[in-house]
Amino acid sequence: MKAWNIVVMSCTRATVVSEHLFHTPGIIRSTRAWSESDWSQAVDRLRSRGWMDDDGITDDGRTRRSSIERRTNELDTEIWNGLDDKAVNRFAGLLKPAIEALTGGGYFAAIGRPATKGR
Repeated sequence: MKAWNIVVMSCTRATVVSEHLFHTPGIIRSTRAWSESDWSQAVDRLRSRGWMDDDGITDDGRTRRSSIERRTNELDTEIWNGLDDKAVNRFAGLLKPAIEALTGGGYFAAIGRPATKGR
């Protein structure tokens, strides 16, 4: 979320963008506790900034989100470059229960990103 915060994008607005890009209305939102008012305000703000229109995410919104994702990857590179293989494997092991729970609960499939088998 670092890069989202750099562009002053709230978590609610970031989720609205993700749901529209992944064509998963309500799936990601259902894992959050935002009110209807919070959600509506996020949509209104995105529309006023040109990220969304009546058809969903605009081309400008897609371009801007891609820029944010690239910047997130650049910022995260510093962390990953500081880890040796042992640390990366330990981290993967710590994540395994969460990945299994999300996979078992259908979260990845619901957002169109099924987890890779065997991981």
